[in-house]
Amino acid sequence: MGEGWICDSAPNSGIMKSFLLDGALRIGFCDPARTDALDWVDEVSLTEPPPPFDTFTCRTWTMHCITGLVNQGFVKCHDVDALEQEAEKWATVHHSSAHAGIMPRPVEDAQTCDFRDVLTLG
Repeated sequence: MGEGWICDSAPNSGIMKSFLLDGALRIGFCDPARTDALDWVDEVSLTEPPPPFDTFTCRTWTMHCITGLVNQGFVKCHDVDALEQEAEKWATVHHSSAHAGIMPRPVEDAQTCDFRDVLTLG
């Protein structure tokens, strides 16, 4: 497993109250009736470098999964590198308020992603 992080895909109704959460930057949408199409994420190795990367880090794991979600159509983003930069900047802006324990945590849509075809993000 990667140093200092874990992958947890279990349902969690209290995530927005987590002291570890800077907030939620929404990058896509999956209809709850189709969540089985996301099962492959749990199968991505937590020790081996995911394609096309040569090293395993939380970043390479995440970028691999986001690329897979783009390929499936759950994330509509033409430039995952720009999405990564947006997410880094977004987290930096919101980190100090998370560290101070300010609630609720922000939920925002990524500007680099397209949500035009989504009727509701629930």
